[in-house]
Amino acid sequence: MSLERLAALLPLRGDRHDLRLTTPPVDGTVELAIVRVESGEAFGVLALAAESPATLDVLHFWVAPPLRGYGAGSEAAALLLIAATRSGFDAIHAWAHPGLGLSVYFWIRMGLHPLHGPGPNAGLRFERTLTRSATAEGSAPRLRVAPHLRASPDRVR
Repeated sequence: MSLERLAALLPLRGDRHDLRLTTPPVDGTVELAIVRVESGEAFGVLALAAESPATLDVLHFWVAPPLRGYGAGSEAAALLLIAATRSGFDAIHAWAHPGLGLSVYFWIRMGLHPLHGPGPNAGLRFERTLTRSATAEGSAPRLRVAPHLRASPDRVR
């Protein structure tokens, strides 16, 4: 349940993107790069902190604007959930900027639910409880997606 344990799992490879450590854990925070597997190009950043020994806090999540809407952020968030679960964290917190409505939808789609009260910078704060199954140790956390949001052949971009 520490950032050091999470950092030791990196790089973590997805289908199209990796999460790579850019700065080792210092003063309770760590920074990760979101990188294309194909080209090795970094196009996003995640800044994390251990809010408590059991809770991982997403301080900053940024994907370059030209790559938004194509699944890069979703894959990076799924990799983060895997890393947090394998590292022993019990929960993950994130926040949505008040001027970025799509970030609210993004975190809900990633399985986080809004918490009561204002979050950082007057935004919304979100939480997801992470569970580890003894039979599925090392497997990815399951992402529940509402049926109307699932991809179908006629909705492919």
